[in-house]
Amino acid sequence: MTEHVVVEWGDHAGSGFAPYADPRRGEAPAPAFVRAANDLQDEIVPQPPEDARDNDRFPVWGLQKVDVEDHGPHWCFTVQGRGGAFGRAGSCQFLFAPVAADPAEVWAHGVALVGRDGKLGHEPHQVPPHGVDPSLLLGPLTALAERRRRVAVAGSPAEVAAVIGCLVTALPSAVVAEHIWMTFPLSTPVLDKRPSVTGRWPAEQSDTLSARRVARWLEPDPDELPESLPRRADEALAWLAQLAAAGRRNPAHRRSASLRTLLDLIIAEELGITEADIASLVHAHDQRLRNGTNPDMVLRWAAQQPGSAISELLRTPPQWLEALLFDGLMHAQLHAGRGQNPALFPPAHAVSGSWHGRLAELLRARYRQQEELQRFVRDHVVAPGKPLGTADLVQDWRNWLVKLGVSPNDPSIFPLPVKDIAAALMQNGRISDAHQQFLRASGDPAEAIRSVVHRMNDVTPAGAAVLMAVPDNSEGRVQVLRTVLAHNTFRESEAAAWLVKLMTTTGSSRVKEAAVIAGTQHLEKAGPLPATFLASVLEYWSVLSEKEPVAQVVLRDAGVLLRPKAPARRAPSPVPRQDDGWPVRDEPARSLAFVPEAVPEDDRDDDGQGSWWAVSALVATSVVVVLFLLVSAVLGRLG
Repeated sequence: MTEHVVVEWGDHAGSGFAPYADPRRGEAPAPAFVRAANDLQDEIVPQPPEDARDNDRFPVWGLQKVDVEDHGPHWCFTVQGRGGAFGRAGSCQFLFAPVAADPAEVWAHGVALVGRDGKLGHEPHQVPPHGVDPSLLLGPLTALAERRRRVAVAGSPAEVAAVIGCLVTALPSAVVAEHIWMTFPLSTPVLDKRPSVTGRWPAEQSDTLSARRVARWLEPDPDELPESLPRRADEALAWLAQLAAAGRRNPAHRRSASLRTLLDLIIAEELGITEADIASLVHAHDQRLRNGTNPDMVLRWAAQQPGSAISELLRTPPQWLEALLFDGLMHAQLHAGRGQNPALFPPAHAVSGSWHGRLAELLRARYRQQEELQRFVRDHVVAPGKPLGTADLVQDWRNWLVKLGVSPNDPSIFPLPVKDIAAALMQNGRISDAHQQFLRASGDPAEAIRSVVHRMNDVTPAGAAVLMAVPDNSEGRVQVLRTVLAHNTFRESEAAAWLVKLMTTTGSSRVKEAAVIAGTQHLEKAGPLPATFLASVLEYWSVLSEKEPVAQVVLRDAGVLLRPKAPARRAPSPVPRQDDGWPVRDEPARSLAFVPEAVPEDDRDDDGQGSWWAVSALVATSVVVVLFLLVSAVLGRLG
């Protein structure tokens, strides 16, 4: 709706309550509209009183029919406020629209023009829907049907505005025109005798003289006799409340002369529909099924006759009917007992081969958010006792689930691909990121890895390192290596060599740490720890001893000495000696992979030979002592 005229009175630039023309609205309003607005101020839409000096937080909205001289009847949407953008003296704004317009559209357009400051702006904005429960509409509708003079609507100004929006949408235009509609009146009318539909002052301002007067004015008049209602009027009003809450209207209803006439029409044409009529009306896509309580009957029918509902859904009904049918069908599915499948989810045989594809389409439309869809599938499709409640069924219908929109790598839906992970590890020595995600997201990663290991032959050190990278904690990595060591078949000394290879080939300090713990626990069962394994442990610890240079050198060299010596291929060069008799350290000889051997020398006399053997014995004794202390320390650190 774009054709309208706006008249404004207010405190413009601190000049007091006076008329003013906003140049941004184009031409000034015709004098007849100004006079009509002035007349409204005398009785219904006055300057906000002093009591409402801060009601810019709760501006008053209103709608009524007025006569504009030389222009005929018009709808008038009004806004009143005081304080804030409305000024110290307050403001009143009047939006006039031809009476030929739908009053519901005039109300909605006026509300959309209200800006953040509470005043009528220049461009409409999107107004979020304000849901109204049908029960909140039943009281005002009944009072209107009984032709009460004053109809009180409960709730805050925003809630009253939502109720008024629903009522002017569903009621005949003649009924709307007979009443004054306001979120709450700033004062009680005296001369204007039209019936009113209004709320009360907001709770924050209820303790004022004006608020108390309005509250007393809205109290039921004990001398007022309500008009009698036709038989089944309560059903018709409940039907109309459902229609109004949904924000829909029937064009024939709008043209009714009165609410009594509308109720008679509803009783004759709408309430005559029974449960027995639903099947034929659904098949005919009858629009009457959209209104009142009829949608509830469609929902019940679809839930009770799921096969028939599926047949109708395959005929691609209108969107409004499709939603009703599918809601009823899903209600039956979600409340079905264990092993029941009324909506014919896979693997159930469907009457039509296209149903499973249609079902996937309807589910995607129903659950638009990926997380919401995944949750539905987990809880109602692949859970135990549900249609695809076993791992084999999930695998068999994997393509349908992916078509539905489920991520193919979601471990919470698809079973752990143990066979594929084991095959990838044996063939390629690695697993994919998706396989790692499956293992990590399983309920028990250690148990999931155990199932993979049991499908393999002996696990290589490289394969073990891949599996040990899955857990995110030390205990998990240790548990994985225990599983691998228990699974592999080792002959004598092979376990130590396997562990040494794991330690030397992996670049992960976390894997090495787990190898030290699990390896020690595994090897100590057969006796003292093998020298090769001890060497690897000491070399690993030497790397961790960066802040202790002496410990780093001792641990590294001890690891080197524990390494088995390779057979000599040529005579080594003489080792130069220092003055103290100890060999000079040669940097290449400090490699962890090479240990210099003692160089034999020809002794020229017995005294020299005795001295050399004494020095050798002293060195050997020192090495033995150092190694004993180191091994004791290692065993102490390992518990």
